[in-house]
Amino acid sequence: MKPLRTITLLNSIASSLSQPYFSFLNVINGVTGPLLGVVSSSFTAFPSIVQGIFSLYKAEAKNLITWGFILSGLAWILLFLLPYGSLSTLMYVIAASGSGASTFGYSIIMEKVSRGARGAVLSQYAQYARIGSLLSTVGVGLLTGDQYYLMKWFFLSTGLLYLISSYISTIIQDEEVYVPPSEGIGKDVMRMILVNSSFYVVWAFAWPLFPRG
Repeated sequence: MKPLRTITLLNSIASSLSQPYFSFLNVINGVTGPLLGVVSSSFTAFPSIVQGIFSLYKAEAKNLITWGFILSGLAWILLFLLPYGSLSTLMYVIAASGSGASTFGYSIIMEKVSRGARGAVLSQYAQYARIGSLLSTVGVGLLTGDQYYLMKWFFLSTGLLYLISSYISTIIQDEEVYVPPSEGIGKDVMRMILVNSSFYVVWAFAWPLFPRG
């Protein structure tokens, strides 16, 4: 399998192992208030903020993917070691930020490799992303059941998969894919990101209000 396809598959599996459960695990481990709001909105707000910042500067796509995966991988490994609370929330924000960087780099490369057959190519790669996603999330739920402490091991697995993906990304042949800095739309882009991120943060604060048994 080609490096880009392998990364697509591994990334979907890695994110599906842990991310869908992280907010829930924080709730049952007593995290409430602002920290839980940040946790709930991290993977909607922070990737957008990171991508908005990188869109203002010239960035090498391959480096964004490699270092983004390294950042996310190390953050998830630390989440395996840390108790739920302020430090784990910070690591989760860092994991989300790394994901934003790697996703942005991936999108830049896909922009180039899909030229001339965008619909077909993007659909093909989307299938690689879907192959492991649902099975991973459902499989983790079946394996852990109500033994929530076992989820920590999937945090470790997520981190290792991201680090493996970072290594694989170093052999992507399309090394010179750059995104030019935005011209004349920087302030508008940042304003949109700020409004969008603020909405998701506020919206996420309502999520933890559901009744607990």
